Amino acid sequence: MPRTARARAGPLLAAAAAVWGGAAAFAAPRASGQLLRQPPAAAELPPSAGSTSPEAVESLRQTSPDATWFRSLVAGAALGLVAAAFVPAASAADLKNGEAVFNNICAACHVGGDNLVSSEKTLKADALAKNGRSELANIKAIVAGGNGAMPALGQILDATEIDDVANYVLGKSKTGWK
Repeated sequence: MPRTARARAGPLLAAAAAVWGGAAAFAAPRASGQLLRQPPAAAELPPSAGSTSPEAVESLRQTSPDATWFRSLVAGAALGLVAAAFVPAASAADLKNGEAVFNNICAACHVGGDNLVSSEKTLKADALAKNGRSELANIKAIVAGGNGAMPALGQILDATEIDDVANYVLGKSKTGWK
């Protein structure tokens, strides 16, 4: 599991446990609209209000059939929180990682957005547009599959690294590699 997912797991699991525990112990509605374990109103107390009958205690412990939907809702919310802890969040491209990948692999031929092998195929915005490569999907395809003298890097880089470096190249091309 990625480190960021592990870091989120603890608080989300605690929140899920709190939601489940709170709902199961307190908040399931009864048919009368009262909450479970809510003390009865003064008008509902029997004349012997100072003593607690076993029937009164048992009635507070039982969940009415009308509360089943609520427990299901709370269980779903709690499970959703737990699942969210283990699903990586959709995130924007990591431009720092893209820069690192570019500097470690691509800069050998494309230092500063130039192309040391084919001078007309630079990574500058005008050259990318002229060569039909100004879209992110096109840049990703070239990084992964290669093109002409450029080797395919799809076997070396994973999909995240390809996405990161393609976003880095596109961003730098728009700023003139400054």
